[in-house]
Amino acid sequence: MAKQYVCTICGYVGRPSVSKGGRILEVILWLALGLPGLVYTVWRATRTYRPCPKCNEASMISTNSTVGRKLMGL
Repeated sequence: MAKQYVCTICGYVGRPSVSKGGRILEVILWLALGLPGLVYTVWRATRTYRPCPKCNEASMISTNSTVGRKLMGL
């Protein structure tokens, strides 16, 4: 089962948006330059920014956390 998140701002429950940065830019960097593509890919993969797809705030927390359970009413 996929890990679920809840937004502390708007209450949205689901998965956060994908990481910052652009997939098209990532492909261009890989095709044109190689090493910058690798650096950019690693940067995107290690971001901890989890924006809410509904309100676009970086406020998504796990539904398994104490605060997440309170927001869910559990």
